Amino acid sequence: MASDAKHHNSGNGSTHSLVADSNGGEGLIVVGHGVAHPGGLGIPPTTPEILSNSMDPIWLLHSLRRRWVLAAGLGLLFGGALAVLVWFLTPSVTTATSTIIVASRPPRMAFSVDSGDPDFEVFKKTQLDYVKSNIVLQSALTSLSRQGLPEVLRDVPENERAAWLKDNVEAGFPTGAEFMYVVTELENAQDAVRVVNSVVDAYMSEVVDLARQRRMNQVVLLQGSVDTLNDQIMALFARHRQTALEANAPDAPGAGVDRAQLQTELEQLGRQKFEYERQIFQDQWAIEAASVQQQNPLYQEQYIQKAVSEDPKAQIYQLQINQLTALIVRDSSLVSARRPDAEHLAGYKQQIAKLQADKSQRERELAEQWRQGLTREPSSAFQLQKEAAKFRINKYQGLLAKTVDEIETKTEELKDRLERSLEADQIQGQIDTKTKLAETMQNKIATLDIERAAGERIEVYERAIPTPGYNTLQRTIMVTFGGLFGLGLTCFAVALFEYRHKKLNGASQMDEGLGIRVVGNLPRLAVRRSNDDSDPVLAVLTESIDGVRTALMHASSTSNTKVVMVTSPGEHEGRTTVASQLAASLARAGRRTLLVDGDLRHPSLHMLFDVPVNDGMCEVLRAEVDVEDVIRPTHAEGLWLMTAGYCDVTAIQALARDQAQPIFDKLRNEYDFVIVDSAPVLNLSDSLIMGQYTDGAILSVVRDFSRVPRIHEASEMLRSVGIRVLGSVLNGVAVKPCNRVQRLRLAAPESAATK
Repeated sequence: MASDAKHHNSGNGSTHSLVADSNGGEGLIVVGHGVAHPGGLGIPPTTPEILSNSMDPIWLLHSLRRRWVLAAGLGLLFGGALAVLVWFLTPSVTTATSTIIVASRPPRMAFSVDSGDPDFEVFKKTQLDYVKSNIVLQSALTSLSRQGLPEVLRDVPENERAAWLKDNVEAGFPTGAEFMYVVTELENAQDAVRVVNSVVDAYMSEVVDLARQRRMNQVVLLQGSVDTLNDQIMALFARHRQTALEANAPDAPGAGVDRAQLQTELEQLGRQKFEYERQIFQDQWAIEAASVQQQNPLYQEQYIQKAVSEDPKAQIYQLQINQLTALIVRDSSLVSARRPDAEHLAGYKQQIAKLQADKSQRERELAEQWRQGLTREPSSAFQLQKEAAKFRINKYQGLLAKTVDEIETKTEELKDRLERSLEADQIQGQIDTKTKLAETMQNKIATLDIERAAGERIEVYERAIPTPGYNTLQRTIMVTFGGLFGLGLTCFAVALFEYRHKKLNGASQMDEGLGIRVVGNLPRLAVRRSNDDSDPVLAVLTESIDGVRTALMHASSTSNTKVVMVTSPGEHEGRTTVASQLAASLARAGRRTLLVDGDLRHPSLHMLFDVPVNDGMCEVLRAEVDVEDVIRPTHAEGLWLMTAGYCDVTAIQALARDQAQPIFDKLRNEYDFVIVDSAPVLNLSDSLIMGQYTDGAILSVVRDFSRVPRIHEASEMLRSVGIRVLGSVLNGVAVKPCNRVQRLRLAAPESAATK
């Protein structure tokens, strides 16, 4: 019997399924079940990524959208409570502020006084450090203790009070201003004023007044130093006069002239000493050169030529030649060479030739004599040169020794004079130095005395002034932030609580997330209003269900899909609405359609169509009546109804024993389409059993109600027992009614319009 049911379920003997078109086509496509399907028997199902535990911000926002009323209510309540708590935990404080003038430069009257601190920024930072220094804070605490500590300090341990003041008293300079403010914020206005005034008084006493006292002490010290210097200068003057007379110092009559004359004589002796040393060096060098030259043949030949050229007789020959040459030049300009009286010129030339011959003969003879003499006594010529040089050296050395003695004598004399006047010069230098120092210090004293009347660089401009409720804006901001934080935290908690259910947000989670194609989007419509023609949403629902019908009819023409089960993962997910509307749509399309209430344990179609529940599917399963006897016509043409009947254990057991197979076989042959409104898939086995007699199943889910994990579990359970999932219908979609659809529904029939 089971094998026959499965065979008939396939229609043509093959196992196939109608599932969503993954390519986005309009119709339903057939996918053979010969391929192992994830989630089938013996094969672990593949968990879609959408079911992972990772946080999805978009899904979290949808979760908040579904519970926005609850989130807003609880958020306003919790945020308001948190805002009130913050308001009381942030008490109103009083701000006490004191202003102190801090000039960028010290006050001046007539002189430019160096402040000692050219960088005003450094000076300001130093003052800020002074305000919070331990000396100032301890002085402020001492002042407060004399008048009784403020309440805020009584609970602070004694060793931590200075640190408390440092943390709670602030000092600063506004940008570009020449004043410093000292401020604190306390609940008690009187305590705030006392704390600020005590710190300001301690700062003025320990820093400003102390600096003023140092300047006054500086004037006293300077005046004492000036008096001491004047006494020292007078004593040095007396000592200098006595020393100058004793040492014949430059200021004594005639002493300066003697010392200048000694210096001039020493300079002259020095120049003579240098000249004698130079002459001695030259003669010594001449001796060395002669020793070298007498061994050089080339130099000997040059020496011979020089001696020959200096011979008197040879010089006379040369003089006569020059005179005759001059006569020839003179007479050549007066006498023509063609005249007979020019013969005397030829006589001049003959005389010149004879004189040149005699001169050459004389030079050769002298040269030969010198060569023979140098050959016999090679050093005789140079020895004379050496002896002359040595004579000059001895002469200059004697003069040099005498000059050196005179230099030493006069140097000792000048040294004695200088040593005698050195003490006087040192004393004069001390007098000059001390005199300049005394003048500088006296000018400083005069300047400080004048500028002291110009006023102080740091003065208290305004003592502490309390400003109650200074932190009102801050409290308001904190309260607002606390309220918003409470609201946001509550909304997040509600969204997170809702998020854990992972409810369906839209069609994309079915198509892309679970891989189940959405074949229709239906607006939210209660079952009891599904047949109310006056409902404006019904027009949109009808158009949407007609789209599902079109896809189903296309699938039927290609894969003989006639018996379709409409189910859902759980209760209240719109399966009855989808089944009834789909059956009505098929009937409107001219198809003989039977609507079967397959939810045997909790039927509802009999109430929708207002018929008795008895005499239905359960009675047929128990074989009490024939199937023809329980089929009832409805008000819609082409639509018939089979109720669930009275359900008992026998009917459920009969369904499990395949007794429904003949029933569906007969219905398949008599009707074009059979739509079964089945029970939920989860927690019951009725849909899994009844679905095996159908050609496929359509899952009905509700936006913002159905849970994605349960949808996945239901689809996997259907597929695991071989039930084809044709697609899903998404209920509860926010759809705006279309004007075209409304106008078409309100338009009168053509016959009525033509009358």
